[in-house]
Amino acid sequence: MKTKNKLLLKMLAIALAAIIGFTFIACDNSSPSIESSGNGGNGNNASQNGNNNGNGNNNGGVFTPDFTWPVSNAASLQNAIEAIRNGANNMTHHITISDDASITASTGVGAAANTFGTVTGLIVLIEGNSTPIISSTGTGSRLQVGSGQTVIVRNVILQGNNVSTNNYAVVRVMGGGTFRMEGNTTVTGNASILPAAEY
Repeated sequence: MKTKNKLLLKMLAIALAAIIGFTFIACDNSSPSIESSGNGGNGNNASQNGNNNGNGNNNGGVFTPDFTWPVSNAASLQNAIEAIRNGANNMTHHITISDDASITASTGVGAAANTFGTVTGLIVLIEGNSTPIISSTGTGSRLQVGSGQTVIVRNVILQGNNVSTNNYAVVRVMGGGTFRMEGNTTVTGNASILPAAEY
């Protein structure tokens, strides 16, 4: 009888440990981090300067981007954006910004006006070193996120246009798109009267 009780207690302990372990895994709401995967060149041509890791698979909860784009000025930021716009679907990109830069504002409608064009299955992390400012010299949205696109902005200030003639949000998220701010990211300085789903 004692042997049966000990066996039963061991089985209960194993089952309880398994349940507790599963609970911790199920309750882990931390989002996977995106690691840098190389220097990525100057962003002029994805096939030459982007660091291609193949498919951007999720390895153990850590996303390894297919391409890394170092940005230090407006030209290198625009080069990175154009390369992503003209790139393949289902890719992960990491744009690292080391200094303030301006971006071509989006003022159109439809998928062609999206910052990253019509590419789908897209994940873009825009990450700043020491919180650089992304601004624009004209009116329009700094970022427009399209359907099937996920844009994460981490430690960057998105500067709006504080003039009465500006009728655009700083960030515009279209149906089926995802926009997320992390770290010290802020959206600031915009004069537009904003509809819902715009920032």
